[in-house]
Amino acid sequence: MTKLTGTAQKMLDAYGGEDLWRNSTKIDALVSVNGWAFRLKRQRPFREVQVVSRIANPVVDFKPIDRSHNFGVFTANETRIVQGDGQIRVRRAEPRAQFFYGVAGLRRKLWWDRLDMVYFAGYAFWNYFTLPALLLREDIYWRELSPNVLAATFPDSLPTHCREQVFHLAPNTGLLRRHDYVADVIGRRAVAAHAIQEHGEWKGLPYPRRRVVTPRRKDGSAAKGPVLIDITVHEWRIG
Repeated sequence: MTKLTGTAQKMLDAYGGEDLWRNSTKIDALVSVNGWAFRLKRQRPFREVQVVSRIANPVVDFKPIDRSHNFGVFTANETRIVQGDGQIRVRRAEPRAQFFYGVAGLRRKLWWDRLDMVYFAGYAFWNYFTLPALLLREDIYWRELSPNVLAATFPDSLPTHCREQVFHLAPNTGLLRRHDYVADVIGRRAVAAHAIQEHGEWKGLPYPRRRVVTPRRKDGSAAKGPVLIDITVHEWRIG
């Protein structure tokens, strides 16, 4: 196992410690999500959607994902929309590649379908909700840029926003304060500052309850707007 830097250990301890994240299997949350990114891609916002994220591997379920009360299922290599009886309505293999190449990629610059949203929201929530466990993965290279600032290099095998990302911690608590990345599937100009505005608690464990994503300026600071993504976590638990 790779030895954690001081800042990485500080974050891991702040969110419950190594034993908790190695021995837990999933995060179950009730979330609402809105913002300009949804409007730009012609997608309906999430209103109190149940999001279940497996910790060990990138697998996420959304209940419901549409007005027909179908479920969305995300994995690294496939997205699905599933009826309540378990029948698959539609599926898409290798969804990430279709954001970047040919006519399919061009269409996604203009608008998304619901399977596109399942992919984007799926990998995003898996990364956000399992972050303390990501510190323990051997396939992610973590390094300390400065006290309370971590950089991560993700492998191509893990679905995420982009390969290089930066995480800013609150010095007094070790809790995540900001997450910087480029949302590649939206576009190279989707340079984001993802702020944690509020933490909640479940059985004494802190979790990010309110997240707001705005553009990141060239000097590295967060713009005040527009709000690209606005996430509220109404309920959260780990098990």
